[in-house]
Amino acid sequence: MEKVINLKKIYSEKKSSDSKNTKKTKNKTNPDIKFQWRALEYEYYIKNKSWFIFWGIFALILSVLAVFQKNYLFLLVVGLGYFCVIMYTIRKPNICNFAITAKGIRINNILYKFSNLKSFCISSFDNRKEIRFQGKKIFMPEIKIPLKDHNPDKIRKFLIKHLPEKEQEESITENLAKFFKF
Repeated sequence: MEKVINLKKIYSEKKSSDSKNTKKTKNKTNPDIKFQWRALEYEYYIKNKSWFIFWGIFALILSVLAVFQKNYLFLLVVGLGYFCVIMYTIRKPNICNFAITAKGIRINNILYKFSNLKSFCISSFDNRKEIRFQGKKIFMPEIKIPLKDHNPDKIRKFLIKHLPEKEQEESITENLAKFFKF
């Protein structure tokens, strides 16, 4: 006779044990944390139907152009690109836990050590204050952290002990992304 496995029971036991584990980790305090806050991982723009129609027509024009040139690889790239843009714009930003510790910058559970960062900059663009970190590694992306209501002067005084401050400007791609509300 075959043994019957109750998956609902296993799932509920696993879920209750996971919730107990998360409660334990939330209650722990870390003395290394100097500043801590929560914010959205990126700025989200609400898009109306005309936004989607515009990019759909743009992708359609590129697709027709690719078919006339018999460039099917370009057609595939346009289709995948349009799909990725739509999926990215539909996705809502998560709320992240940001912390500045004695060892580095923590975003959720990922620690970026000061030894792996080249410089920082506290900037204000369009009344949004943020900290930008430049990595030492070539393929490490720039890390941008929204400051929310924290005092940038206190954070700057702490960070200057660990990293050099280097002025950074918004790139062309960032300005284009804001203009097209990505």
